[in-house]
Amino acid sequence: MLLTGQMQGDLKVIGLPDGYGIGYSNDHNYDKSQWLEQTYKKEIWSLTDQEEQPVEDVAQDYTNRTLAE
Repeated sequence: MLLTGQMQGDLKVIGLPDGYGIGYSNDHNYDKSQWLEQTYKKEIWSLTDQEEQPVEDVAQDYTNRTLAE
C-alpha cells in the first residue's frame, strides 16, 4: 500500500449552517473515511478521552486571547 497523505492534505475548515467544522472538501475522501469507520468499527471523528481535555484547553486559550484583543 502506498501512503500518499492525500486524505490528510484534503482536510479543510468547512463552513456549516450553524458554524464551522473540519472535514474533507473531496467527496471521495469523505466516502473513504466512512468506509474506514464501518470496516474497523471505530469512530475516527470522535475525540478519545485523552484528546478531549487538551482540545478544550486550546479552544479556551484561543477564546481568551481573542476576547482580550
